[in-house]
Amino acid sequence: MKGIKFEEYKECTCDESTCVKCLGGNCRDDGCKTHRLFDKARRRQYVLEDLISIVNKFEKMEKKGAPKEELNEHYNYRRLSEIRDEIKAYKKEVERLNELVKKGYARRI
Repeated sequence: MKGIKFEEYKECTCDESTCVKCLGGNCRDDGCKTHRLFDKARRRQYVLEDLISIVNKFEKMEKKGAPKEELNEHYNYRRLSEIRDEIKAYKKEVERLNELVKKGYARRI
């Protein structure tokens, strides 16, 4: 999810309610007839937690004094700043979706 921007509206054309790509970030249509806000919020929270665990893993390795050469062998280590930006975007999006769900905006099935 390189450089994800949740602010950009994109009408969803997917018809699979459990589509991991859409629930994880592709579906940006709050009124989507296929993907419920609650499900999107839950999946994006999962992605957020996964991203945070990646950053924590490498921060622990750095604190333990792992050699830079060893760390640079990991693809995710080389894109840590990008992952941190994604974490910020996912935090905002999860908060926004949870707020909409609390307000009753979520489509009920």
